[in-house]
Amino acid sequence: MPHLGLNASFAHADAQPGQIAFVSQSGALVPAVLDWANDRGIGFSHFASLGEHADVDFGDMLDYLGSGAHELIVGASIDPLFGPVILFGQGGTAVEVVADRALALPPLNVALAESLIERTRVARLLRDWRDRPGGAAHFAIRPYPQELIETLDWYGETLALHPIRPEDEAQHLAFLQKMDPEDIRLRIFYSRRSIEHSELARLTPIDDDREMAFIATRTGPDGQPETIGVVCGICDPDNETAEYDILVRSDLKGCGLGRLLTDKRIRYLRAHGTRRIVGTVLRENKGMLALLEKLGFAITPHPEDPDLRHVELPLQPTH
Repeated sequence: MPHLGLNASFAHADAQPGQIAFVSQSGALVPAVLDWANDRGIGFSHFASLGEHADVDFGDMLDYLGSGAHELIVGASIDPLFGPVILFGQGGTAVEVVADRALALPPLNVALAESLIERTRVARLLRDWRDRPGGAAHFAIRPYPQELIETLDWYGETLALHPIRPEDEAQHLAFLQKMDPEDIRLRIFYSRRSIEHSELARLTPIDDDREMAFIATRTGPDGQPETIGVVCGICDPDNETAEYDILVRSDLKGCGLGRLLTDKRIRYLRAHGTRRIVGTVLRENKGMLALLEKLGFAITPHPEDPDLRHVELPLQPTH
């Protein structure tokens, strides 16, 4: 019980106080989850392993933990067609009867997680409703990394390079709508000019453990920020390899934005300890290949498609 400073497990470290209850049957799982949570500053109200010989079972624990609270269920499973699926909904002993749940495909950022919750009826109970105090949905998401914001002079304008936020969705959509469809095809092999909200939300991630997107913005004619370029990608769980994807507004190609965004991503990944950055570029995209070659990327034929090129840049010194 973290709030009491009581550790009755085999874990070498104590759980930090928080508002999440964790219950597991496996004692071996406890230290691994605890190390993961402590590294990320995630705390717990209760942290328990039942094992096979405890006098209480999961039902007893849920009754105890759920007393006077809203019981929720969060789960993950592998669908044979779609792969990993995240489930959220109302929990408790009547979970199958109530059948209040919603599904989403990972990875989830804040916007997608909130959208998943809002598709359930229990979401109303998480807000103040009929003069009853609502609950709170707590996500293990770090604060916005303000230290990664950069501003610089660019052709007499102030250009900002910063991590993308879910609230940037509207200006990101406007950015994509100004793109030449051929440029979109060349960079992300995407043939439609329009894009669904759920798809767009996946292009506005902010998870600085594995996934980071930087956008370039300037002040538009209406005085509001407008997105004119984006660079993004996902790191593997071991932080060995990071993907590289970049898109610059069609009417601003050749103005150095691609180089600025690529340099921003390279510097971020180096500081993050990532060992290499890789990407896939269409063979016909001569401009992108020329830029990457100037930046030191090795360019080789793709092993599975002759129309593609594999690009790779080591980020850490070799020993």
